[in-house]
Amino acid sequence: MEAGLDGVQIRTIRADELSSLLALYRHLHPTDPEIRCATICEDKCTTNARLLFKRDVMRAFGDHHSNKRSRDLIANAAAIIRESGLNGTDASKAAASVLKKSVRNYRAALTTGVLAGERRARLFRGFNGLDGITQAQRIGATFEIAGDIRVWFQQLAEGVMAALDEFAATPDENDV
Repeated sequence: MEAGLDGVQIRTIRADELSSLLALYRHLHPTDPEIRCATICEDKCTTNARLLFKRDVMRAFGDHHSNKRSRDLIANAAAIIRESGLNGTDASKAAASVLKKSVRNYRAALTTGVLAGERRARLFRGFNGLDGITQAQRIGATFEIAGDIRVWFQQLAEGVMAALDEFAATPDENDV
C-alpha cells in the first residue's frame, strides 16, 4: 500500500487476486471509512483493439455499471479495505460505496499500433454509453507498439531474462 495525494491510501489489486475484475484501484479517505474513488480497469493486449474494446471491455464495464457484478465488486473492495485496518461495520460501509456511480471511474487500456486524432477517438467510440458519469470518469489509454505485438513482447521478455541472468551472476557483497 502506498500513500497518494493528500495522504489517500492507494492499493492496486492484481489480476490474479480477482475473479471478475482485471484490476480495481481504490482511494480511501485518510480518516473516514469511505472510498473516495474506485477505478475499474480493463487492460488488454491485442492486435484488434477496437473489436476487443467494443465486444469485451464495454460488456464488462456495462455489467459493472448496471451492478450485475456488484457482489464481486463489494467483496473485492472489502478485502482490500481490511488491509488498510478498517474492520466490521466501517469496512462494510466503505466497501458498499463502490456501488455509487459518483465514486467510480472506468479505465480501458489497450495495446495499439500508432494512432492519432480521429483513429484514436474511434477506438473508444461507445465509451460514453455508460450513463450517469462524467467524461472525467471514463479513462481511455493506449500503449502504442509499432510493429508486431508478439515480437515486441518476445523482445521485452528476452531483455528481462538477460537482466535477471546478469543480476544472478553478480556476486552479492555479503557473499564475498
